Amino acid sequence: MPAWLSNFEPAEPPPASEFQRRRLAAEQSPYQPLAPIAVAVVLGMALDRWRPLGAGWWAVASVAIALWLCGGRLGRRRRPWSLVANGCLLLAVLAVAALWHHACWRLFDADDLGRFATRRAEPVCVEAVAVDTPRRRASPRPSPLRAIPQGEKTVVRLRIVRLRDGAGWRTASGHTQLVVDGHLLGVHAGDRLRVFAQLRAPGEPRNPGEFDYAADARADRRLALLRCESPDCVERLGAGPTDAHAGATGLLTRIV
Repeated sequence: MPAWLSNFEPAEPPPASEFQRRRLAAEQSPYQPLAPIAVAVVLGMALDRWRPLGAGWWAVASVAIALWLCGGRLGRRRRPWSLVANGCLLLAVLAVAALWHHACWRLFDADDLGRFATRRAEPVCVEAVAVDTPRRRASPRPSPLRAIPQGEKTVVRLRIVRLRDGAGWRTASGHTQLVVDGHLLGVHAGDRLRVFAQLRAPGEPRNPGEFDYAADARADRRLALLRCESPDCVERLGAGPTDAHAGATGLLTRIV
């Protein structure tokens, strides 16, 4: 190194600005914006499950969105307002999630088939559309805890159209599951069916730790269960013109 260079000391780098320090800290810390959103969604669903507010969630969502918009405009100038805006946004997401859960868990049509179902099985005649292709359920293995052996069954999901009421018919709606003892042949997705079956509400658990079939069915928007002792109780009326896409879906399912 030349002698004249040894007289110069290396210049120190300029101090980092506040903006640069924040940017460096943001790059080093993990960025997960959906984590608080997911927490707000789960919390909203849980709140509506245990403390339903019904239409009150609309007011909470509206106020939260209004505060979020106001806080977002003010947050460009002041940092505390940006934090308020983020909190209002999470509150709005919580309210929307609670509304969605309320609509799926508690709101059903007035003519839903489940409103006619009780814990005691009763004979009914319904017309419905097969939503999917019937699935066979193998017979359970012999067990000393089961006194009466059970055979194979066929399970198919139905969309209710009409319900027999005395000598006439009345409109009905809702989805249900049809369980038929034996093999149900000749039925495909989209077919219109007339079913003579036993109607009852899904059973609730009677012992601690037992599986809750009623809650599982309600989560699937089903409040009733149909059961037939023979495939002869199911009559195929034909494929409905409005459900031709369902028949094509069932055909693709069988091919795949």
